[in-house]
Amino acid sequence: MLIDQKRAHERVLFENFIDCLNTHKPVSQTDLFPVITEIDQSDFIILKEIEEDLKYLGFTIQFRDKNRIIIKGRPSNTSSSDPKEMLDIIVEEYKTSAGDTKSGNREKLAAAMAGASAIPYGKTLVQNEMEELFDSLFACSAPNYSPKGKPVINIITIEDLDKKFR
Repeated sequence: MLIDQKRAHERVLFENFIDCLNTHKPVSQTDLFPVITEIDQSDFIILKEIEEDLKYLGFTIQFRDKNRIIIKGRPSNTSSSDPKEMLDIIVEEYKTSAGDTKSGNREKLAAAMAGASAIPYGKTLVQNEMEELFDSLFACSAPNYSPKGKPVINIITIEDLDKKFR
């Protein structure tokens, strides 16, 4: 059994974020030094549109004039240390999924947030991290697929391996 660790982490985070959105119980971490940044007008509008849901996911954002925002808090259950970069990824993912009519806005936001927060490809996990991810994945309601519908698990049989070495 091969497991794509990034997609697995995205699935776990996605289900956690959906739960936060549904229960309105964010897990937030207040930053000692807020991040002040200027963003594009279109990104500013998108962030304003999804502000309430971002709050439920753990972001604390103040909107200022001239497309400036102050990020005072961020979700504490993410591996990213840069809240601005995380918001940039969320906005980009949200834009690209805008044409997807099957998913609602909350699902799109949770999927974007999971993609921005998941462990990156190439990161080596230690044994207990792998076990925790494995256990968390199989506690999910749909462990076989990422929030974007891509496979998380691939099972390779002994016969498949034999064929590769012939």
